[in-house]
Amino acid sequence: MITACIDGFNLAMPHGTGIATYGHTLLEGIANIGARGQVLYGPSVGRQETAVMDEVAVIASTNRSRKGGFARALSTRTARFGRNAHAITPSDQVIWPTDGMRRPRAEAYWLAHEIFYLANRAYHQHGTITPVRFDAGRSGIATPDVMHWTCPMPLHAPQTTNILTVHDIIPLKLPHTTKEQKPAYYRQLKASCERADHIICVSEHTKRDLLEVCAIADDKVSVTYQPVIQPEAGDRDADAEWLANNLGLEPEGFFLFYGAIEPKKNLGRIVEAYLESRSKTPLVIVGGRSWLDEYETGLLNSVLEHGNSKIIKLDYMPRSVLDRLIRTAKATLFPSLYEGFGLPALESMAAGTPILASSGHALEEVVGNAGVVVDPYDPVAIQRAIIQLDSDMDLRRDLKVLGAERSNMFSAQNYRQRLESVYRTVGLL
Repeated sequence: MITACIDGFNLAMPHGTGIATYGHTLLEGIANIGARGQVLYGPSVGRQETAVMDEVAVIASTNRSRKGGFARALSTRTARFGRNAHAITPSDQVIWPTDGMRRPRAEAYWLAHEIFYLANRAYHQHGTITPVRFDAGRSGIATPDVMHWTCPMPLHAPQTTNILTVHDIIPLKLPHTTKEQKPAYYRQLKASCERADHIICVSEHTKRDLLEVCAIADDKVSVTYQPVIQPEAGDRDADAEWLANNLGLEPEGFFLFYGAIEPKKNLGRIVEAYLESRSKTPLVIVGGRSWLDEYETGLLNSVLEHGNSKIIKLDYMPRSVLDRLIRTAKATLFPSLYEGFGLPALESMAAGTPILASSGHALEEVVGNAGVVVDPYDPVAIQRAIIQLDSDMDLRRDLKVLGAERSNMFSAQNYRQRLESVYRTVGLL
């Protein structure tokens, strides 16, 4: 049986990320092809006395330790020689969070003290890659046949096959929307692609972007897309009661935007277009502040300060609440500037919710003809689309059907077949 490990860098983040969602669905795909799934974590404390305490460290260690100057410099300098990861078997004695950093579907965890932060320091200070070696000791846990890196990072597993996932190259396509140091990002991306035995992209658009920027052979890159976990249908009466009691809304009586509030999500133009549409349908915005969000939130904050009751701003919600909002919305508004995939659009289509999406990048590839697609830089086009979705019941009914059908393209079964194809390509099957 094949053993496949993925990095847990994003899985360990308290509120989760889109890449964390990808990591969980990748582990599901690994299990679906009959392989053993594992996760590599980098807790902020060293090896503990027992496996249970090691597992506790994975969940509780959210802050990096602060070593003295010499110890920190020495560990950074010697990272090029590699670090060992030790294995533990998950127990049933530790209760994991149910949202954000939830328990992954994995048979074993590998732990290497602060491996992700150490590797980043070593790369940025010395330009070195940190090897990771899997030391099973007497645990009886199988070492990985394949190591999945869920995003470019300065790490490598020399004992196994390395597969890298590239979700997008937005720091190079839309440099004004991210805070990365662009030359350093480019060097790390290129180095990660060169080291990988194979590369996975989550859309054809991302693959084209990657091939244009990095000199990579076409046959080294496969597109698997990103699977969607089909949502539960929910109880309409219970949903209606919850909406009425908590938000004063009714099913299909509000528009929804959700995601990190950052420049590429285009929230500033969405709010502008929504206000210009003069729609009486409330707009619910779910998302925490991210980076470079001043333009995105300027108009929104002004409107909220003046008591506009048609816009409801919520911070991060439990996944169960977010799912309820997705399946009961009149439509999801997601005309982002650029996406490597666009999971909110797919999640909405799978839930039978109409989607307003944008052209010119992977989001259009994912949505196809199952949504209203506009130029994301044109507030008037967004405004007209909002009016159309607001007033045309027949359109919304058609999009519900088309969206649900389109989401089948990204089913767990289809993803399993694509993942198997990648494994055959690198000789694992």
